[in-house]
Amino acid sequence: MILRDYQKDAIQKTKTALKGHNNTLIVAPTGAGKTIILSALIDELIGEREETEGLFGSGKTVVLQHRLELVKQNSEKFLRVAPHFLDKTSILTGKEKNADGEIVFATVQTLSTKNGMSVIPRLNYLIIDEAHHVAAGTYKDIITHYTIIDPSLKVIGLTATASRADGKGLGDTFDNVAYKIDTDLLIQMGHLVPPDSYIVSLGIDHEIDEISKKKITEKAKNELLADVYKPVHYRIEEEWVKRAPDKHTICFCTTIEEAKDMTLLFLAKGHRADVVHSKMSGKDVRATIDRFHTGEIQVLFNVSILTEGFDCPTVNCVMLTRSCSAKSTMIQMIGRGLRPIVEEKDRWMEKHDCLVLDFGDSLKTHGTLRSDINIKKIKESSKEGVVQLLCPNCKKVIFVEIGESYCPKCGAEIIDAIMAAALQDSDESGEGVGKVPLEDFKMVPIDLTQNSPFNWLDMGIFFSGSKKVMVASGFKHMVVMKEIAKDIWIAIGVPQRGKSVNLGTGREAIAFAHCNNYMSMHENDAASRKSAYWHSKPPSAKQYELLESLMWSDSRDGSPSNCYEASCMISYIKGFTKFKATAVAAYEERSKSNDEREVGVS
Repeated sequence: MILRDYQKDAIQKTKTALKGHNNTLIVAPTGAGKTIILSALIDELIGEREETEGLFGSGKTVVLQHRLELVKQNSEKFLRVAPHFLDKTSILTGKEKNADGEIVFATVQTLSTKNGMSVIPRLNYLIIDEAHHVAAGTYKDIITHYTIIDPSLKVIGLTATASRADGKGLGDTFDNVAYKIDTDLLIQMGHLVPPDSYIVSLGIDHEIDEISKKKITEKAKNELLADVYKPVHYRIEEEWVKRAPDKHTICFCTTIEEAKDMTLLFLAKGHRADVVHSKMSGKDVRATIDRFHTGEIQVLFNVSILTEGFDCPTVNCVMLTRSCSAKSTMIQMIGRGLRPIVEEKDRWMEKHDCLVLDFGDSLKTHGTLRSDINIKKIKESSKEGVVQLLCPNCKKVIFVEIGESYCPKCGAEIIDAIMAAALQDSDESGEGVGKVPLEDFKMVPIDLTQNSPFNWLDMGIFFSGSKKVMVASGFKHMVVMKEIAKDIWIAIGVPQRGKSVNLGTGREAIAFAHCNNYMSMHENDAASRKSAYWHSKPPSAKQYELLESLMWSDSRDGSPSNCYEASCMISYIKGFTKFKATAVAAYEERSKSNDEREVGVS
């Protein structure tokens, strides 16, 4: 697997932080590939420790999760990234009690027991997923226990947000942040779809504002809000029908009673709705979510059960009928709808953005999707006076000190971009100052090919009569992008052997991300990257012979200037039939779906 550049940066900065600290934190929202970062980090840390201290040293590595489904998800993704650890990995939960592996994926509920700690006598690394939960007593008990045994224990946290709704800081565990990337940068790079957000007034703005001013817990606020919302539930349904009647929707409610009432209202109006909540059995929750995944349920109501660990890329509408006094809560909830569609099973939905309907005050209060660091006693490793931005020249995620003029990665002079980022950070730090409404979110135009680890070419330049077709090629696979409707692109993976694969449709940035992910998963040789030495070599005589045998004409078509261009042209001609068949099938399916929607066929 080839990691994204910012994922490699996160791993390197984490390893650097651990040289000066016994703990560090990575802040990465939905879509950043947090589990991939976690997996590759473990692989590198253990590999380096093995070289210096023998096979894994004297202790184990534990990956700690607070929910059973995250154990399964993280362990599976880890073995996908590091399959050579298959025989050295085990799972420790209430159902599966195996701590024999050198790498143990465990739930905090099981490891925090006396028996749990006894079966794992010593740790080298404790890696905590969803680390904003670390302020809870069970986590502290585990950290204290293993730190007493080995004061050099390294504790690494990963979270989408470093702040908690209850205001508790994480500084008792983490005194530095190794790496942080924000949602807006992931949207610019195409790893998330953009939000299309609206604050919808129900005529109860004054009542909501008065409750928001109260110095009470978020739970208490939502209990008061439930009474305010109850008389206008019908208006929420009306607004949804007006703005999102065809959208796959999740709604975050104030209380379980409200979620149930809203479900009954939507059912009475003929909508396919259901509810999940904490008083249901785990089996019933999973069954309901499975029905939602397939599209059998169109609108799914909940209180906060879908905030973490819920991954359904077909969600293209998020409704908020509650208060999010913590910005982190709002980011997590909206983030449920920002994942692009990648897998074949989700292709029944075409998704280009996510509609956000806020019937409360969250968007008005918080404004942006940039996460705030809220860790008491913390000094972020990127320290005060440093801003994070996407370099307008090389398109890399960079950290730059305010006052600097040049990109640390490409050397380009980017003083205007640095000052703009500094101004935005300054504006966001003041209460109610400089907030950028999410409904005004703009995609920043960037050259997406520069942000890719692969070399992209437009085949329209090389073949006469061809329209723009973007191609990147490796040793065994090729990816192709083509616009099939205005601002709608299809991404196709073309292996040397086997059928081509429809990777998905969407805006150009999303299609690029689909292609880069496919290549990263299927090409693992450094020679496949655009920095490979052979790319700039002149085309070989053999390549010219092969091109001519494939009906390429030097007088009619463009000539390759280097070995990579010639290789791409050969791959494109050879794979054209497969690529075209997949593109035509996708276009016809899209046309059929659009026709059915127009005549009301479900």
